[in-house]
Amino acid sequence: MPQSGSVRRNKALTGAVLTGDIVNTNPNSNANSGTDMLRASGGSVSPASCGCEKNISGCGITGGASVEPDKGAYAAGYMDDGRIFQYAVLSSSEIPFSQSVVEACRQNKCGRYGTCWTCPPGVGDPEELEARIKSYSTAAVFTCKYELEDSFDIDGMSRGAVTTQRILLEKAELLRKDGADFMVLGCEGCILCEKCSYPDAPCRFPDKAIPSVEACGINVVELAAKSGLRYNNGPCTVTYFCLILIR
Repeated sequence: MPQSGSVRRNKALTGAVLTGDIVNTNPNSNANSGTDMLRASGGSVSPASCGCEKNISGCGITGGASVEPDKGAYAAGYMDDGRIFQYAVLSSSEIPFSQSVVEACRQNKCGRYGTCWTCPPGVGDPEELEARIKSYSTAAVFTCKYELEDSFDIDGMSRGAVTTQRILLEKAELLRKDGADFMVLGCEGCILCEKCSYPDAPCRFPDKAIPSVEACGINVVELAAKSGLRYNNGPCTVTYFCLILIR
């Protein structure tokens, strides 16, 4: 946790945007500094509600860089799901990578560093991961939003994370059956095994295990901005970001 602010929950949520309360314990600090550090580590807390009055679920916004029409439509086809809050299709070249996210992982901001094959350092070298992700031409970003009882609702956050991961696993299975050349990035940690084999043995499901977005060094705040998705979805909500990459 950052020294400039403390957050009313136990740990940062990887791939999540939580709207709740921030208690700033340093009167000399920037009011957003605690939030920014959490954003870098994957779990963002914001005291403000979104200014947008529209609930644009499944908006299908297209990013600024060129996306091949057939691949864009193909990727968007997997987003036709009432459980998805918003989505956007963009070129993988637009995906923002950040050294600050890599450093936040190394500092074990979320408590998962060195515990599984889908988080650093087990997930791989950051530069190699970036090159691999950018080797795919098209990226579909989607979010899942969940209501919370209050900003202390850790169980609600956890249920939302698991539900989102299951949705992503379903999408991956559909892509696999369709013979697609793809890669998926999720939120939180992998949920395939109750206890990961890391570091004593190889991953049990290397073709199905899903790294988190931040584990690959991607900045979720910038990703939301580039894709036109709402980063903040109002008080007492948690929002998870996932990526589907198609070659």
